[in-house]
Amino acid sequence: MNRRLRQGLRALALRCPLCGAPWPRRGRLALAAQCGRCDLFLERREHDAFLGAYTISLFACLAVAVAVVFANLRWLAAPAPLRYAASVAAIAAFALRFYPVGKMLWLAVDVQFRPPAIGDFEDPAE
Repeated sequence: MNRRLRQGLRALALRCPLCGAPWPRRGRLALAAQCGRCDLFLERREHDAFLGAYTISLFACLAVAVAVVFANLRWLAAPAPLRYAASVAAIAAFALRFYPVGKMLWLAVDVQFRPPAIGDFEDPAE
């Protein structure tokens, strides 16, 4: 299997793109700062590392919002307040559930364009 595809699929499964180990979680939405097996850091010593994950999550939520709009146009017979409430709930639930996946996908993309260096495995506080 292609290395890029394998790393992307690992990220979708919330696994480390490099070693494939399950990424440690800190609650339902938060990911640990570092992989438990290979010690790769999620943020990779960059102050703007969140922008890629934000962009991936934004476009995924926009795609879900477009699908919800088409669903609302399809089922006009349902009461409008019910459709609006269900739409907001569906988009919000997707955004919350997709947040860690977006971060892992961005890490997989980032690893493709900037292979890990020694500094990516060290504690940034040092």
